[in-house]
Amino acid sequence: MRRICPLPQNWAKIHSALLEHAANNTCDPLEPPKPLILAGWNFSEDDDKSRRWAEMVQWAKKNECEVIVNQLGDCDWYEA
Repeated sequence: MRRICPLPQNWAKIHSALLEHAANNTCDPLEPPKPLILAGWNFSEDDDKSRRWAEMVQWAKKNECEVIVNQLGDCDWYEA
């Protein structure tokens, strides 16, 4: 089993926290990538989810808020 991305509810929480960071700081790009949750979850492959999560992690690193994406516990992940 490999970790693909956070489970949808956890991914949504992280995205909200990143949006809050973006609203209070100068970020490039202005907002983080959108998470593949809700319909995006149902209509995307695991590789798509994994790539999007990686993009979000890179955005967080670039904008000095990677602590937000690093707060996940072992049970917060979707694995396949």
